Amino acid sequence: MFVPGMLVAATGVGAGDLTTAALIGAETGVTLLWAAVVGCALKWLLSEGVARYQLGCGDSVVRAIFGTLPTWLRASLALYFIVWTFLVGAALMSASGVVMHAIVPLLGDAAHDKVLYGATASLLGWWLVRRGGNAWFERAMALCTGAMAIAVLGSAFALAPPPSEVAAGLVPTLPADPQRRADVIALLGGIGGTVTLLCYGSWIAAQGRRAPADLRVCRIDLAAAYTMTALFGVGMLVVGSSLQFRGEGGGATLAVAISERLSQALGPLAGWTFRLGAFAAVFSSLLGVWHTVPLLCADALSAWRGDPPTALENTPAYRHCQAGLALLPMVGLIAGFARMQRAYAIAGSLFTPLLALILAVLLRRPELGALRASRIHQGLLLAIGALYALELRGTLAG
Repeated sequence: MFVPGMLVAATGVGAGDLTTAALIGAETGVTLLWAAVVGCALKWLLSEGVARYQLGCGDSVVRAIFGTLPTWLRASLALYFIVWTFLVGAALMSASGVVMHAIVPLLGDAAHDKVLYGATASLLGWWLVRRGGNAWFERAMALCTGAMAIAVLGSAFALAPPPSEVAAGLVPTLPADPQRRADVIALLGGIGGTVTLLCYGSWIAAQGRRAPADLRVCRIDLAAAYTMTALFGVGMLVVGSSLQFRGEGGGATLAVAISERLSQALGPLAGWTFRLGAFAAVFSSLLGVWHTVPLLCADALSAWRGDPPTALENTPAYRHCQAGLALLPMVGLIAGFARMQRAYAIAGSLFTPLLALILAVLLRRPELGALRASRIHQGLLLAIGALYALELRGTLAG
């Protein structure tokens, strides 16, 4: 059984995260390995907060947002979720199409292949999560995670600098160049997902974790998940530093370019392995989003109506949201790849500081009992929110 924390990690690590780390590694070497590790620790705190609130109150963070906030704020957040869902759907389809074209060129033209392959990946993901059930979904996510691990960690191991340099990179130090300090913020906030952090609540509920005592298990599987995420980030920093890669663009396009450099440095097998790993990174994100974002949408709608919690997978809202996610963003496949990726990155960056603020408020509720956050814990969440607001500013400036 694939534990919920690993599902969060597999969903949250995409080709964009991997290539961002590679580009930063090409600029800074391995001096910022510590930032990838600390960034995953911060995402662990946010995911732990999602679990803490749900296990303490018996209700999801989504229901807390859409069941208690003022109508104008709920409407604003609902509009944001609709826009983000469209953008993430189009971005993941587009990224899938780019990588699949690099693996098996079909029509000869990359633009046409992106549309055909992107639509195919969306329909395949929809079928897997709708018809295959949780068992097939978890098997597919496990397979994708394994492929990512082989591609990223295998490449990093083959290209690794001396252990003393790696150890030095794990010691927190700020770059002397002020322009490079933006890379620290990017690594702290850029790996591990954004809106998909809320999905953890759905996955632990599916595992039957509903008691406050289950928080300990959640902390353990989240620690394992974000350790794996940190290894992916560290691995790509090593790959970037070793290849001294330069390029423009991002996401899956850069993943393909990195695979070509790996072919030159380590041989064709390494390049093809990385291509397959890049596709696994994209497709695991697509599967995770296709499976759980409709649950979040159905949960939000149920809370807004004041309906009691129910088995969301059986509701018309879940089925309709899933169909809409799999089909409507196909329109975005005709847009430029870089433009769609940037729009998605900005939309995702908007949510993370907001989630930190929401958790800082929710986790002070008296009904949480022993799981209620301390003032220090609350202050830490607010600090994380401020840090991610800096990341948002950098994303907008870029």
